[in-house]
Amino acid sequence: MEKNNLKDLVKFPIDYEFKIIGKSDKLDIEYIAGQIELITSRNFSREGIRKRESTKKTYSSYSVKIYLEEYNELEKIYTFFKSQESISYYL
Repeated sequence: MEKNNLKDLVKFPIDYEFKIIGKSDKLDIEYIAGQIELITSRNFSREGIRKRESTKKTYSSYSVKIYLEEYNELEKIYTFFKSQESISYYL
């Protein structure tokens, strides 16, 4: 069987790392973290968040590591990311 989508490639539960990039003055990582907690119904440690800024500090990149129990949570988080104008890129 060929594995060709995320649901087939990722085994749950898992500690999953998201990458989020956006304009530094618009991207509110605390708001995003709070929304992820609402989606998963679990709090997660902010120690799982790492930030890097572009050379001119115009853009910020965040790595957010969280525990996911099922694919549905991953799907809802990506749907949330897609709806946010402050997020320029995510994976």
